[in-house]
Order: sequence, then structure tokens, then C-alpha cells
Amino acid sequence: MHFYMFNPADFNNSARHLSLPERAIYRDLIDMYYHSEQAIDTSDIDRLARRLLCTSAEYRASLEYVLDEFFVKRGKRHHHHRIDREIKNYKFKNSHTNVTQAVTPSHTHVTSDVTQGHANIDVTMTAAERQRKSRQDKRKMIDDLTNIGVSVDSSIKLTDLRELHASH
Repeated sequence: MHFYMFNPADFNNSARHLSLPERAIYRDLIDMYYHSEQAIDTSDIDRLARRLLCTSAEYRASLEYVLDEFFVKRGKRHHHHRIDREIKNYKFKNSHTNVTQAVTPSHTHVTSDVTQGHANIDVTMTAAERQRKSRQDKRKMIDDLTNIGVSVDSSIKLTDLRELHASH
């Protein structure tokens, strides 16, 4: 990614307790993560420390502290949940040019299961993916109803459309 949203208030709230070098290291890790669009490779911690200019013992300790506090180690990489989600949104948005609304971070991941009529929790679906699925579901219900001779206004609310679809 060549661009990402940075919220100074979020950063300050989560990193206010860090020393100045730790804050700088955290920002560098965030930038590295977004730039590579991959979790931080910690398989060679000496190389990572060198890339982040953490050449003193104090800075090296700060690097390890920041990794431990803000990232989750999975295998040889350190992941950051929010960054992973934003990169996924970014990749999804760029691979689906028909998605015109801006992709924004979401703390709730709920999708509608049209056939069962209830909500399912899905932590893997992004906001853009949910919106696309909702549009596809709506289009399918309208097509189903049209195919059996029911006239449907395309501006119908989704809840009303679901009720109409279920009744036919």
C-alpha cells in the first residue's frame, strides 16, 4: 500500500505510555506492515532490528517490547489484527472496482443469512464484502420474484424484500 489512514488519537491512546524511541519503533513497524502488506517477519530478529535502526541494546529491547505488546506472533511473523483487516479491505476494494463506497474499518462483522432469516457472525468478512454480498442477495431475491411474476420496486427496503421473498 502506498497510502493508509492514520488516526493520531487512536495512536496516542494506544501508545501514550511508550517512551519516545518505543513510539518511533511502533510507527516504523506500522509503516513497514502497510508498505509490505504482510505481517512483520521476525524469523531473523537481528535483520529486522537493523532495518528499523535498532542497533543499540536499549533499542533492541524496545523493539521486542513493542512487538510483544501490540502484535501477535503466529509462526515466524507478528500480526496486528487491525492492520490485517484494513489490508484485507484495501485488497478487496481494489480487486472489485464496482464497489464505489469507501471501505472503512468496522468493529462489527455481521452478515445476513437470507435463507435462514437470521444474522451470522463472520469475522472474516470485511465491510466491503458484506456490502457486496447484501447487494447480490437483494438482486437475487428481486430476480426470483420477477421470474414468478411478482413486480418489485428496486428501491424496496431489504427487510420488506425479505418478507416478500419468504411469502412467495
